[in-house]
Parts: sequence; structure tokens; C-alpha cells
Amino acid sequence: DFLTSSTAGGVSAQIATYRYTSNVLDVAAAVGDAAAAATWTPPSVTTGTANCMVISCVATADDNALNHNTANSFTLAMSGASYDTTTGSDHAVGMSYLLKTTAGAVTMNIWNESAVGNDAWVGVTVAFRRKTSMPIYKRPTYFWKRSK
Repeated sequence: DFLTSSTAGGVSAQIATYRYTSNVLDVAAAVGDAAAAATWTPPSVTTGTANCMVISCVATADDNALNHNTANSFTLAMSGASYDTTTGSDHAVGMSYLLKTTAGAVTMNIWNESAVGNDAWVGVTVAFRRKTSMPIYKRPTYFWKRSK
């Protein structure tokens, strides 16, 4: 019952689910934080295998309506004022993802605070390995039988 006893510190929760992962993490998660700034580049990871799903999760110390300043091929999954809270201490969260088709260093997205001003940042970047039994999509081959 700890969640309902006090909201003075601010409370929020987001859930993202991903299927078809085995040996879940490709590399260790990278965590980081930064002082108050309008934009922030979260810590990067270097994937060891191809076709990893790279997830960037960030938060700020105010209701900042987080968005991408520069996407670098990341897709926003959670962003904007819908992921802010003003209950207790304000904060905002954001999440975006990238399918990294080749192994190697990830060029990270750059987040920005699009409301309220410059506030401190914290974030984590993870890379999920593709399940080995899941084939990568290939265009189907069709064979036509010609009738005489």
C-alpha cells in the first residue's frame, strides 16, 4: 500500500512489453544523468549482435513534455505532456526505440524539454536481443503453375 500512502514525491508508471526475446539483454544497460539542460543525449550502447531492439528511457525533474530534438532513427513511444505528472514533485518520462539492424555502436537520439524550462535528466539505454528462432521478414516467393 506504499503507493497510496503519499504522493509527495510524485508517482508515475509506464508499461512497455516486447515479445520474442531470449537471452534478453544483448549488452549491459547504460545509465546516466545530467544537470539541468534543454536537451540531452542519453548514454549509448554498442550491440554485439544484429537486429537488436534499442530502448531509450529518460525522465526529467519537472513536467517538461519530453520529445526528440534529433531522432537519429529512433521512434517515439512515450512522449509529450501525456507522460508528465504534476502530482507531488513534478516529473516527465519519455521512451523511444530503434531496431539496430547491424551490430555496433548506437547513434543515440537527442531528447528535449519542450515545456517549463531546463531541468535535470536521468536515463537508461537497453538493447534487447532478437529471439534466434524468429526469422527476419523476407518477401515471399510465389511460384505460378502455368496451365496449358
